[in-house]
Amino acid sequence: MKLRLIILMKILYYLEKINGNNLKSRNNRLIIVKGNKIKSLKGKFIYQKILFLLQYLSDFSGINHLSYRYLRKEWGPHSTELAFDMNFLKEEGFVHFEGEDIIIANKKKIEYYFQKRGIDLKLSAEEGKVIFKMEEIINIELKDDYRIELATSMLFLVKQGFILKKEIFNELEKWKPGVFNDLEKENIWNLLYLNKILYKVVLDISFLSNINTGIKNAHKYHKLISYIISYIFKDTFSNMEFEREVYNGRCYIDTVYTNIAQNGFFRHLPEKYKGISCNYIVLEAKNFTLDPGNREVDQLASRLNKKVSNFGILTCRNIKNEKLMLQRCQYHLDSNKYIIFLTDTNLQKLVKWKILGLGAEIHDFIDNKFKALVFRS
Repeated sequence: MKLRLIILMKILYYLEKINGNNLKSRNNRLIIVKGNKIKSLKGKFIYQKILFLLQYLSDFSGINHLSYRYLRKEWGPHSTELAFDMNFLKEEGFVHFEGEDIIIANKKKIEYYFQKRGIDLKLSAEEGKVIFKMEEIINIELKDDYRIELATSMLFLVKQGFILKKEIFNELEKWKPGVFNDLEKENIWNLLYLNKILYKVVLDISFLSNINTGIKNAHKYHKLISYIISYIFKDTFSNMEFEREVYNGRCYIDTVYTNIAQNGFFRHLPEKYKGISCNYIVLEAKNFTLDPGNREVDQLASRLNKKVSNFGILTCRNIKNEKLMLQRCQYHLDSNKYIIFLTDTNLQKLVKWKILGLGAEIHDFIDNKFKALVFRS
C-alpha cells in the first residue's frame, strides 16, 4: 500500500477528535462532524476541504506527509487523487459510507493493519499539533461550511502563487463570482492572519504596498524588506543582522546576511569571478518616491570591500529610469564592487516563485541582473 494511503488512514483514525457541536449550517448545507464522522449534504466537498486544510498546515509546519494535488472546483479545492484513495479505502473496508455523506473509519481494521505490519499508529508530536490546529480552526473559528470553503479557497490560491491580498480577493471573485462579499473576505483574511496560518511572507508582501514612501516610513520599509529578502533566500542567506556597525561606528549597513548557499547563483559567484568575495551579503533599503541617485549607490559601494563582501543589493520602491540606475551601479565595477537593485515588483515576483518552489527561476533572475551589470548592457 502506498505511503500516502497509510497516512490517510492514520488521519481518518484520529479525526474523531473533531467536535461537531459548534458547527452550523448555511444555505441549507448542513455539516455534522462528530466522532470520526464527517457529514454534510455536500459531505464529499467537506472532507476534501478538511483534508486540504490539514495538508496545508502540514506543509506549513514542515511535515510534508500528504502529497495530494488539488484543482479548482465549484465548491473549492478538490483532489481527484484523494477521492480515488477514499473509494479504495472504502472498497478495502477501512472506511465505509452511510448514504453519500457520512464517512466512518473502521478503527479496528486500521489498528489490525498497522499492528500486523509493525507500523506505528501513534501520532508524532508535530502531527498531533497539526491535527489539533485544524480541529481548533474548524470548530472554533470557521464553524460552518461557507467559511471553510472561503478559507480553503483563499489558501489554495496562496499555494498557487497568488501573493497580494488584493490579487487573492480578485481571483476569488473570478473563481466564485458573487459567492463571497468583501467583508467576508476581510474577516477570513484576518482570521487566517491572527491564527498564523497565512505564510508570513504573504502578509509582508501584501503590507508592503501599504507603506508610503518617505523618510517617515523608512525604518518600517527597511525591516519589512529585510524579512522578505530573508524568505526568498531562506536556503541561501542566514543570520540576518540589522544596522550592522562598520568603520568604528561611523556608519551602518542596513542589513547583513551570511551567505550559506550550497548551490545556485550565490554558491557559484565566487568561482566564476575570482575577485568577488560574498561570504556576507550587504543590503541597503531606500524608501524613496524617486529613483535612488548617485549618493545612494555610492553609499552602498562604500560599505563593500573584499573582507566583508564585494556584492551588495539595493532595494527601492520603483525604478523609472533603469538604464541610468544600471549605469550608476556599473560605475563601481572598476573598484571591484558589484551592486544589483530590486524593486517592489521584482520582490513580488521572487516571492511568488519561492512559494511555488521555483528556486532555479529565482537564481536565474538574479544571474540575469548580474549579467546586465557586468556586461554593461
